[in-house]
Amino acid sequence: MTSLLTRLRSMPLFPPKIKPLAGYRRLAGASDTEPIRAQHDAPPPKSLIAQLPILLLEFFLILPQTSLISVPVLLFKHGLMSPGRLAGRILASTVLFLMCNIFLILCLARDPGRPRQSNHSRGGSFSSPSVPTAPPPTAAQEPENEEEMSLTDFLKGPPPPPIRQPTPPPQGRWCRICEAPKPERTHHCSSCNRCYLKMDHHCVWLATCVGFRTLPCFFLFLCTATLYAANGFSVGSPQMYKLVFTREFEYELEGDGMVMLIHSAILTMLGFVFTGTLFGFAAYHGYLISTNQTTLEQLHPYILIPFLPQPKPYAFTPPEELGLPHSLQPHLPPARWDEYYMNHDQRRTLRSAGKKIRMWDLGLKQNWISVFGGKSKSGWYTLTGKGDGTTFPHNPKAEHMLDRLVTKLERQGPTPDQARGNGYNPRHGEDWDSDE
Repeated sequence: MTSLLTRLRSMPLFPPKIKPLAGYRRLAGASDTEPIRAQHDAPPPKSLIAQLPILLLEFFLILPQTSLISVPVLLFKHGLMSPGRLAGRILASTVLFLMCNIFLILCLARDPGRPRQSNHSRGGSFSSPSVPTAPPPTAAQEPENEEEMSLTDFLKGPPPPPIRQPTPPPQGRWCRICEAPKPERTHHCSSCNRCYLKMDHHCVWLATCVGFRTLPCFFLFLCTATLYAANGFSVGSPQMYKLVFTREFEYELEGDGMVMLIHSAILTMLGFVFTGTLFGFAAYHGYLISTNQTTLEQLHPYILIPFLPQPKPYAFTPPEELGLPHSLQPHLPPARWDEYYMNHDQRRTLRSAGKKIRMWDLGLKQNWISVFGGKSKSGWYTLTGKGDGTTFPHNPKAEHMLDRLVTKLERQGPTPDQARGNGYNPRHGEDWDSDE
């Protein structure tokens, strides 16, 4: 108890301030050019304010558990429930309660998955390996029995794959905050100040992100929590109905009517609210897993841009390159697609295509295997994503659909709006989508 109080006193009340990063220092003209990476090696410390939703979530899990046991016991006490139904109700409630807490602990204990650091500069090549491979373990370092797995190892999940240079991401995606390459489907979380592999979203209730290594546990937590809430509603709502509309039921309880009313009201209200809410979240994430998408990929309209084939030079030219002399044109980088320089028709077409072209959809069975197919060296399923989280197989039909999309985009441009950049200036940060 003393150690717990000491740890709570040492924790910051508010999240620590993030120092300005090297990239923005250089833009501001500062002399200090030493690279500063965001918290890339270890998760950032969580403040007490950020952990309050976790405590509130655990409170809502514990609160109905007492009522789930008290209601069947009272019914059994007055001969209104058989011993078999009593044991079944208590067992079902206890198992669902334990499963909810297990999956919640797994979501909190595991790292969602972070990309490995690389010694490449932004202008360097991604193909030349610069990270040395790890030396093979000696006989003294090898475990005696690989089939055994401790509880701590299971909570943390399988170790990351051996150190190697990941496959080049499309168009060399780079995180200017972490100053490190971003593998495919990796995104930077502004709340955590870190990049996460296959980031789904930042969960406020968990005070962390849901990513490649925690998405299966998060989905199972939503499913078990939905069943837990539905079980509470099924236990409390019949007794609530009898107490309100049936006078004989209150006489059968012989003085325990008020206690039954309180427990039934708690189960009915919490069960009704959380069953509807959690069922919607669980169904939505079930749809995302079935189509091999994440929340960010499903909501972001321009997720297809890094995968679009290179446009023709005359069909797409950034505004700052239009007035350059002919002698400098061979030294220009190849034309690339950029949402800031697209006209209204092109952006509308791209948003519409983003809902139909699913880059990683491999079929219903393979999509679920890619999310829940993670295994340890001994062959145990560890509730993590399949693979290393940096590369993912693409939908074989997506390439043909992307070619058709590029043809349509080239047919819709260029326009006079493209010459002035649709009102967007990267140096001033103006919004190209504004009506002004």
